Amino acid sequence: MIFEKDSLRTRFTFDVGMQDLGGSAVYMDHRDAKLGSRESLKDVAKNLERWVHGIVARTYKHRALEELARTATSP
Repeated sequence: MIFEKDSLRTRFTFDVGMQDLGGSAVYMDHRDAKLGSRESLKDVAKNLERWVHGIVARTYKHRALEELARTATSP
C-alpha cells in the first residue's frame, strides 16, 4: 500500500481486508516513498510487480495511478 495522502479509513480497511483473506499488507506512507523522486514511477511499478500480488495506491495525481497500473501490468 502506497499512500501519498494521509489516510485512516482506506489504510485500515485494506489492511483488515488483507488479513481477513489470509494475507498481509506492507504500508509505505509519503515519508517513506515519494513517488517519482528517487526512482521513476516506471521503475517503482516494475519492481513492485515482481514483489507483490497487488498494489493499493492513494496518490495526489490520478496520472500517477494510471502510470503505476499501466507499467506494472505491461509485459
